[in-house]
Amino acid sequence: MKKFLLISLSLVLLVACGQPPQPAEEHHPEEEGEAGLHLELAQQKEAGLSLASPTMAEVARGLELNAVLVADPDRQVIISSQLDGRVHKLFVQLGERVQVGQALVAIDSTQLARLKAEYHQSRVASSLADRNLQTSRQLAELGDETRRPLEEASAEVAAAQASEARALAELEAAQKALARLEELLGDGIASRQQVETARAE
Repeated sequence: MKKFLLISLSLVLLVACGQPPQPAEEHHPEEEGEAGLHLELAQQKEAGLSLASPTMAEVARGLELNAVLVADPDRQVIISSQLDGRVHKLFVQLGERVQVGQALVAIDSTQLARLKAEYHQSRVASSLADRNLQTSRQLAELGDETRRPLEEASAEVAAAQASEARALAELEAAQKALARLEELLGDGIASRQQVETARAE
């Protein structure tokens, strides 16, 4: 087959070179930026060439290639939590393709649980101290208590309120961390799972 093509091409070139020079008014594709080999009808018949118009058609089969896939380091993300905790459930396997916002792991955060418990405990203590103060004031108005227990109740309320304020500040810091995670999620830096885990805690 290759010999036939080589002989045909040689024959076409010999025939093309043996032609007398063409008149000056003939079309010159080189001058118009066109490239290619132009053959007369007789030359095409001699070479056994035929012309056909291009048509659109569907390709019946696909192309199979062997390849080695290498991960794009720009498409890999290191995932970490801003709060301490332990992974207690994995939702995906190593090498599995994931979507944006897909839950990857569930984390038990003792830090956030401790902060919530402290805040709740401080609110209860503050509420209890408030009730004790109101009771002491009512009793003082009735004359059943001396001034000293009233001052102690006021001090307890102040301490409980300070404890509540501290716990509230810690909780707000954790909520700000959650808000920051949500912002990073919007920028595509954090995963939706990180946000969902922080929100749940």
